[in-house]
Amino acid sequence: MIVSYADRLGREMGLNGVWGNLGVASSALVTGVVGSTSAGAGAFVVPGIVTVLIGLAFAGTVVHEDRSGFKQAAAQARWQRVTCGGCSWRSLIVVIAISTTFNAVTVALQNCSRSGSPT
Repeated sequence: MIVSYADRLGREMGLNGVWGNLGVASSALVTGVVGSTSAGAGAFVVPGIVTVLIGLAFAGTVVHEDRSGFKQAAAQARWQRVTCGGCSWRSLIVVIAISTTFNAVTVALQNCSRSGSPT
């Protein structure tokens, strides 16, 4: 989506990175503020509802672009250059395996700290 029709690719990716990282960085602050001013579940429900509303507004404002001509050919060439067959599926499986492992270790360490023993 970002690279398909970008005239200035570096600028578009930079803007996407800045706003994406700003969202990640502010999520703990927003959750803390909402959690301290409302019930515990509100810290998760309110940002979720706001996110869904922003997503619906974005989906409603996106204009379908004509995919014919030079820009589409350039976008397809760029996409074909970065794909690598099955590596995306392998990467996904590795990420899921690593996150599951870290989650299990975190739960195990939390149980150890509560009970004082590993079981």
